[in-house]
Amino acid sequence: MMFCFCISKYLCAVPRRSYYALTKPYHPLCYGSHSCLSSISFETCESKQILKKDVSGSYPLAYEPKEVEKGWYEWWEQNDFFHSESIPKYQKKDEYPVFSFVLPPPNVTGNLHIGHTLTATIQDCIARWYRMKGYKVHWIPGYDHGGIATQRIVEKKILKEKKLTKQEIGKEDFIKELNEWKTVTQKNIEIQLKKLGSSLDFRTSCFTMDENASKAVKKVFIELYEKNLIYRKEKLVNWSSEIRSVISDIEVDHLEVPGKTIKRIPGLSEPVVLGLLDFFYYPVLDSDEKILVATTRLETMLGDSALAVNPEDTRYSHLIGKYVKHPYTGDSLPIISDKSINKDFGTGVMKITPGHDFHDFELGEKHKLKILNILSDNGTINQDVENFKGKHRLIVRDLLRKDLKAKGLYKESKSHAMSIPFCSRTGDVVEPRLKEQWYLNCTEMGEKAVEVVKQGKLHFIPEHHEKVWFEWFKHLKDWCISRQLWWGHRIPAYKIFSPNSQVNLHWVAAGCHEEAIQKASEKFNLNPSEITAVQDDDVLDTWFSSALYPLIALGWPSKENALEKLYPLTLMETGFDILFFWVARMVMLGQQITGKLPFHEVLLHGMVCDSRGTKMTKSLGNTLDPLDVIKGISLEDMLKR
Repeated sequence: MMFCFCISKYLCAVPRRSYYALTKPYHPLCYGSHSCLSSISFETCESKQILKKDVSGSYPLAYEPKEVEKGWYEWWEQNDFFHSESIPKYQKKDEYPVFSFVLPPPNVTGNLHIGHTLTATIQDCIARWYRMKGYKVHWIPGYDHGGIATQRIVEKKILKEKKLTKQEIGKEDFIKELNEWKTVTQKNIEIQLKKLGSSLDFRTSCFTMDENASKAVKKVFIELYEKNLIYRKEKLVNWSSEIRSVISDIEVDHLEVPGKTIKRIPGLSEPVVLGLLDFFYYPVLDSDEKILVATTRLETMLGDSALAVNPEDTRYSHLIGKYVKHPYTGDSLPIISDKSINKDFGTGVMKITPGHDFHDFELGEKHKLKILNILSDNGTINQDVENFKGKHRLIVRDLLRKDLKAKGLYKESKSHAMSIPFCSRTGDVVEPRLKEQWYLNCTEMGEKAVEVVKQGKLHFIPEHHEKVWFEWFKHLKDWCISRQLWWGHRIPAYKIFSPNSQVNLHWVAAGCHEEAIQKASEKFNLNPSEITAVQDDDVLDTWFSSALYPLIALGWPSKENALEKLYPLTLMETGFDILFFWVARMVMLGQQITGKLPFHEVLLHGMVCDSRGTKMTKSLGNTLDPLDVIKGISLEDMLKR
């Protein structure tokens, strides 16, 4: 019902005129007609090719869609019915109204699933209806490189087929494997869309890592950097140890654990126990007293910088300002007070680990605490303490229980309900880590994105998404746009070194190495021959290029005039789940780059879910292939997949 209500806005008007005559069989639906009968021909459209079907045989006893549909799509394409420049003879070009929108580019992680079919069907209804109303419809297909998701798929493929990791195969050969995968998958997606009858003009298709997209990404990054909107800073990030990269919030799944739970974790041969609250002691310096502390992540005590209590908690007021001794590093950790400490959690004493907890990081900055990093990129302990170095952090968690007990500093563990962040791509536990990354300042852009909705310049269907939009922008933070991957747009930033100056470790943004040398020479007043410029190895977050998609899909920046005709788009239609990760970012960057909204209307549809109510995604493997639905498939064969 919701779909019918939402799409009715676009399918409610009667076409301007009808230009058909009921005469001959087997002619297509064409511009200016509101009939979908197969027995019509058009006085205003000339077919370049004639569709001929063998009808000499016996009439089938049942409807056979395969036979009925056979040949139609090829014939539509041969006659350019989906090409926006193919206009009826009755209308002049300058009279022709334009309707432009894009198919949300599916990731090249694999074939489309039934959720993509929903999107394609909704958009095909809109595209065909507006053609029948006499509009010049630009419905543009495309493909997204998919960043982390695609890299993980190909990593698994190589490991299964060649028994090699991406590190063993090497970056150059791994990129070749990725490009081969992309080529095959992109073609398969096109075939699927055609089988669905999607009236897309595939001559206009684009890929978010093609030459034009790369130009756009470089141009925008450099422009934003030179306006001081892109900056590099050390902050706490979501870290996936399996991927060895920063991941976005959308790639973090928060699993509610009711208590003691046994779970398998990637990288470990044996399952581990989660959902425990550990209690251990810190000895107070120059005293016989010990402070009992509770934590759900015992291994992070190796990076503790302080203990904190609520100033109103009389149990510990006599200890504020004193110190405890760290049992492994020997450091003296201060006991501080802060009103944010929950007196009722655990023992009322909170250990502060600024390098591995978002709340602790804020407290660490507030109280100017030491920040320690205890983890390597692969999720092992990097501290040379006891026999912990090089061991998996969750293994060390268990070793600490035994070792602290031997020291007389461990009390017990209790089953405890909690929310644990997992990487949606790997199933590994996500770790907050302090890393230097590239960020986009979103403050001003976010304010403008809110204002255009309040002013009625941008509106959503259904309208209740406006409230969600406003709520999300209240909590907007600067966007971490860098990723430690091999597949993606390499960040066009160069680190500058010069042996005879003080500018080492400074950065410039440039489209190529030569441009970086020139910019550094001018910026730092250096001789070009003395400058060494090294490009950052990191790549941009997939959503950065996706945020530019309305521009890239129209051919910008290679075709500047394309924006004059078709920008802004008439409509943005997509699933509600990426309202913020895609729609919001398109709005922010679109306005920043062009001074205009990329679209004025957003139509949001729901999700196709499995029997458990979980969204269908290729990474979870809970999807249905639309071609199986079209052709039919047995339950046995479907379960095998």
